[in-house]
Amino acid sequence: MGAADSGDSATTLERCRDPGFTPGVRDVGELLAQWQHAQVDLRGSPRRALDKRVVAALARGERGVGLALIDRWSQAGDEQRVLRLQALRRLAVRVALPELTEVLTGGLQDASPRVVREAARAVGKLGLDEGSVFEPLLLAVCRDGALPQ
Repeated sequence: MGAADSGDSATTLERCRDPGFTPGVRDVGELLAQWQHAQVDLRGSPRRALDKRVVAALARGERGVGLALIDRWSQAGDEQRVLRLQALRRLAVRVALPELTEVLTGGLQDASPRVVREAARAVGKLGLDEGSVFEPLLLAVCRDGALPQ
């Protein structure tokens, strides 16, 4: 159980390079941990490329992957919440995720300007039927937000 399993999990981040790799629910936590560890040492283009690969892989997942990204949302750091929102936005185009409404509501009220910006992008890109729920929050972002938002 030990060596083979840890060898498989150690390659989860690297497997994101393969466009045919679709992480499962059990891969999400390990993938996010490996991404977080790897991105600390990266800056600029390599970091953006890593983020894009991980988001693309997660976006190929099914509903369970989306729920795993939503799980423990409030405990995730700013950068991880941004990455989760990017993946969720792309995943929700294919998979029904009504739970995303609560995450977007929290994201639009987040203390991090990057998280707020990604949540606003998600609301705009998804064209949600419940868009009127987000209108007061989006107006508050426009009124009170910093320039990057």
